[in-house]
Amino acid sequence: WQRLERALSNAIDGKVEPHVDGMLGHRGAQDPWHRALRALLSSPRIRINSGQRFQLSFAGLGTVAELWDEEQLLRQRQEAEIGPRDGGDEDVIRETFQALGHGYVLTAKMRDGEFRTLSDVDQVISATWGYYSLTSRDFDVTDIIKRFHKGNVLHLANLDLNEELAKEGHASLSLWNRFRMDIHGSEYELKLRYRTTPLEPVLFEKRLETLLQVLDDCGKIRHLHNNDEHITYFKLPEWLQVEMVQIFGESMQHTPWYRFPFFTMVMKYFEVLFKEVRVVAQSHGLQKAVFSHAFAVDLIPGFVMAFLFSQMQLLALPLLSIGGSEYDDQRLVEDLLVQCHDTPWRQSEGELGGDGPSWAGAGHRAMESPPPRHALETEMWKAHVSMDIRSVLVITPGLYRLTVATFLPFTQVLVALATRCPTAVVLQVSNNKYVQAKVEVSGAPLVPRAAEKAIEEAGGQVLFQYQLPVARGETKVVPPMYYAVRIKAYRLLGFVRAIAPPVRLVQI
Repeated sequence: WQRLERALSNAIDGKVEPHVDGMLGHRGAQDPWHRALRALLSSPRIRINSGQRFQLSFAGLGTVAELWDEEQLLRQRQEAEIGPRDGGDEDVIRETFQALGHGYVLTAKMRDGEFRTLSDVDQVISATWGYYSLTSRDFDVTDIIKRFHKGNVLHLANLDLNEELAKEGHASLSLWNRFRMDIHGSEYELKLRYRTTPLEPVLFEKRLETLLQVLDDCGKIRHLHNNDEHITYFKLPEWLQVEMVQIFGESMQHTPWYRFPFFTMVMKYFEVLFKEVRVVAQSHGLQKAVFSHAFAVDLIPGFVMAFLFSQMQLLALPLLSIGGSEYDDQRLVEDLLVQCHDTPWRQSEGELGGDGPSWAGAGHRAMESPPPRHALETEMWKAHVSMDIRSVLVITPGLYRLTVATFLPFTQVLVALATRCPTAVVLQVSNNKYVQAKVEVSGAPLVPRAAEKAIEEAGGQVLFQYQLPVARGETKVVPPMYYAVRIKAYRLLGFVRAIAPPVRLVQI
């Protein structure tokens, strides 16, 4: 009944009308009417016999019977594996979260000449190269080792680290070092710290879906942007509005204003916008592609720039009429559901007073003001990761809900999280499973196919590419190529860690 109540409340708040496509899940698993139907079908009092299955199938509603099978099986498994909910929602969350798995952080040591290939490697965390001595200093070779990480395999069998260091201008095995090694009887050793692959992707996504459903049922996830995943695709044209004005302003430093390619720039804007419309139409339907607020926010300024580009103040009028005149930065936030078992400021829960019980009782919704433990946790995340983190909620040990500012600080928090928490994984971004990122390729002559391959190997999906007619700064510089990249939320931090020049992350 709690699941049904939440689903119907979401339908009312979002003004989502009931429709058979929504109930059967054709409009996505997060549709409130689909969740309401699943809630009813999960009841142990609901029964569907073979005759009723035939009737449903004959009426074209065979999906209802399939949903009943899934919900009943999920309920039976939870009762069998987790048992009675004596400990409340916290026990259910902990058991479901542990089933998700997170891989293991392992350490490997290899002597010079005895390197071997490692399989089941999801991420290289750190690597040093040196020998034991009170006065010696190990080389940080993390970046070199990462170059030999392909897929889930770390190819080290034929690696000559001294040669790789020499290419970068480091003489790790100099004559002086050889002499000292002979005296101490030491040998060069590679110390490697890496994370193993957690689960096979299909199984991981199924268990992640179960975890998100349990967290939603227990009121641990706020419904900030339900059914708004399409908005992430319209952010790129919105950023392009600002970028076009910046390029125009910078171009007047070295070029007369009347030589600026106004119409070419505006045509490129609409080309990018309608490519995004096709992407949204394919993944979320035509209605959200052309009748959504996000599309209007991009379309109206486009018309203004096309006809009255020189009068930029007119851009504010249509945006104020759509979005309102008040600006409340406390509401412009995103929620990150983060899995992190190895926070950078501690290796155990002792610093925060042990892993005592979490904040809420069974069935309660998320609290707007966290208790003291979570206030302390928030200060630790701010101090060690980013000051743009507004608050942190500890759902269960290793599982956090981070509330962060949107727009540019959102990207900065994610980059800091990827850099300073090397084992962290983002499981969900404000109820959305996908986000779009803008990636730039410039400088080195990287062909489009090679750039796309580098992006895909990092965990992204290239939606399309575009190139502006004018670059920032010097007039003779070739404009960079931009890529619109779709990324699954749980692969987002891995993508940030994996990309390397000439591929550069611009914004998420």
